[in-house]
Amino acid sequence: MREKFRPYIFNGFLLILPAIAWNAALAHRLPPFFEPASLDHHIPFMITFSEQLFRVLFFIVVFLMPLSRTGTQIRRGGILYILGLLLYFASWVPLVWFPDSSWSVSLLGLSAPSWTPVCWMSGIICLCNGFSFGIPYRKWIPWSLLILFLLFHNLHIFLAFYRVPL
Repeated sequence: MREKFRPYIFNGFLLILPAIAWNAALAHRLPPFFEPASLDHHIPFMITFSEQLFRVLFFIVVFLMPLSRTGTQIRRGGILYILGLLLYFASWVPLVWFPDSSWSVSLLGLSAPSWTPVCWMSGIICLCNGFSFGIPYRKWIPWSLLILFLLFHNLHIFLAFYRVPL
């Protein structure tokens, strides 16, 4: 009976929860650049819509992907996930505690929380090797969603940094 419910509990979404908790705990301490009124100013609707759409689709897809207990990519995926999550957490530190530093006001520093997820999100994909519920698994599905989400996520930050009106 326990095995029947395993895919519902132990899936890739479980690994997203630390990042969500981190965001919820520290987002209010980020520099004013990250306030919605500033960050979303002059950003075309299709960019913000696409960013949110691909984020939600990625979350749904990894929810449908149970964590694997076997396979050659488990070790690599685990290392990628843990190091990526630590890198993601570290990318917030200068922004929260040293917001006026040269790193925190640069494009590279301000965008670090938007490009470092590639590591831990890739780790999640590597730690899962199929879909639940009898859905045929195609590797390109989670990878495509990850790439599209990060493309629009980083484009959003880039446009906000340079205040490029489109």
